[in-house]
Amino acid sequence: MSSSRFTRQQKERSVYEQNGVRNDKILDEYSRLLKNLDIEGGPALVGALADWIDSDDDPRLYGAEAPDYRAAYNKPYTPGNAYIESVDDLLMIKGYDPEIFGLISPLVSAYNNSGLVNINTATEEALMALSDDMTEGLARKIKGARAVSPFRNTSDLMKVPGFEVIGFDLQDKITVSSDTFRIYSKVTSGEIERQAEAVYKIKSGFVYWREM
Repeated sequence: MSSSRFTRQQKERSVYEQNGVRNDKILDEYSRLLKNLDIEGGPALVGALADWIDSDDDPRLYGAEAPDYRAAYNKPYTPGNAYIESVDDLLMIKGYDPEIFGLISPLVSAYNNSGLVNINTATEEALMALSDDMTEGLARKIKGARAVSPFRNTSDLMKVPGFEVIGFDLQDKITVSSDTFRIYSKVTSGEIERQAEAVYKIKSGFVYWREM
């Protein structure tokens, strides 16, 4: 499963709640992620995502509630007014074209209910999104340390040189294990091909399934 946490179903773990109130903590991380990926127009992407999630029909700045935008869109567009069910739902949101989606989709999740980033699996981009103080060099130190010995506890991070202070500040943002996994399968028989996507949670079983 993706190790980052920016588009989850539980409202306290989302960039925006359905009542339109933003979650500054998660919003900051998502904005840093977009910047780390060199994606332009971050505020517009955040605004469009917020309009997709919130339950009203009022367009916010850079948003995507306006009827004239939906009418001009090259495919039917009606904001979900709900949290996304699959990362692929981003493709239905204004501004999330295939190129941007390709950069973002491996790093975000719709089912990370804990809202924590797994430092044993997270990419450099996801790690750097955790804090303004997390440099590329520090992110690489995490990858180097876990390659020698995976982190057993989040407090182990503070033993890595350079993390004596920032490691403490990250304790409420990180974990060392995952309980949710996104699974893709593809079966081919002659000219016939079938694809499926599922999300599996330990102790809960499958929570999402679709044929593609």
